[in-house]
Amino acid sequence: MFSGVDAATLWAALEAAVEQSSFALYVARIDTDPATILYASQLAAEIVGRPRESLIGAPPWSSLTAEDQLRIQQMIARPSADVPPSSLDLTVQRPDGVRVPIRLGRTRLVTPN
Repeated sequence: MFSGVDAATLWAALEAAVEQSSFALYVARIDTDPATILYASQLAAEIVGRPRESLIGAPPWSSLTAEDQLRIQQMIARPSADVPPSSLDLTVQRPDGVRVPIRLGRTRLVTPN
């Protein structure tokens, strides 16, 4: 509980705020093998040209160009002492072949055990 608000209500409010913003958002878990997308906003799905549902469970680099996929995979594999940049210029490769330049901002969230 968070100030009397249950997790489902809080999640719904956060999702509504994301959908009203002009930011594409996805949440990925990268400390598991394989790394997977847990949440993707509708705008994120539109940018990558895939249904939102198909992004959930996919690797977070799955919609990037091959060269950017390798770049992200190498960054994730780095020891935790290396701090990756807070934003990256990458290119999405849509299923129709269109390439879309994006700036990916990243934030690392650590949850208590």
